[in-house]
Amino acid sequence: MTSFKEALSNVYIRLGLVLLLLSLVLAVVSLRTSPYSFQSSGYLEQGRGVQLLGNQSASHTVSTRTLVLSGNGTLVVIAAGTNKTYSLNGTSITLHPSDTPILSVVQGRISYCYEEEGIEYHYLNLAVVAFVIMLLGSMFSIYGFTHVMSDLKREREKRRRGS
Repeated sequence: MTSFKEALSNVYIRLGLVLLLLSLVLAVVSLRTSPYSFQSSGYLEQGRGVQLLGNQSASHTVSTRTLVLSGNGTLVVIAAGTNKTYSLNGTSITLHPSDTPILSVVQGRISYCYEEEGIEYHYLNLAVVAFVIMLLGSMFSIYGFTHVMSDLKREREKRRRGS
């Protein structure tokens, strides 16, 4: 019976284990996060609109969205597939849309301030690299294991012939 140390003498098993360890380190690094925030503000007049995009990257998640509208006029806010019309007469309103909103002014002049906050994953692309390295490490480990097993089988056959 072969020991673990003897199995590690196989170069493919060693390489596979090193690649698996490297993929684990890269996967942990890819989970590093930092706070994310985006702000946009401006004025819109009658017949003009704006789509508040924010940062449309897959490397962050948005936890809160705040839209503050003020001025004199009427506007339509389109968010999450719903249209809502707001009439502002020198007042301001605060909305918390579930999706990035689209603003369209029907009448008057409206000022807006839009903020997004959440978490950003800076090294998210490393997760893909870690996955590929994990696959390579698994392949090398399995290949090395089959070599060790075939060597063991040859040794057993030699002992049977020799006895």
